[in-house]
Amino acid sequence: MLRPNLPSIDDREGEYVPEGLPTVIDAHVQCFDMNAEEMDLIYDLCESEQKQMVMHVGREPKSTAYHCDPYQICSAEKLERVLRNFPKLRICVPHLGFDEISDYRN
Repeated sequence: MLRPNLPSIDDREGEYVPEGLPTVIDAHVQCFDMNAEEMDLIYDLCESEQKQMVMHVGREPKSTAYHCDPYQICSAEKLERVLRNFPKLRICVPHLGFDEISDYRN
């Protein structure tokens, strides 16, 4: 169970969104600084348009496949700074920031 067979883990992503689904912006949200000033434009847009963001800002699961260390750039504390500046922003944190579940719950 801890190491399930995930044959799609290295699958190639398509270059389209199937008909009937809303437009999706997909940037897979590791190796970026969520507190960078450049992110404010995205946060402001999502907040003003009442669009939810899905951000992988939890430190787990950590993987050697990432080009950076999520423990250096991801944390509940960093996300808290974003939410202080954009209090109406709705963010979904996959895996509930697994090693910081209680911090994300607050």
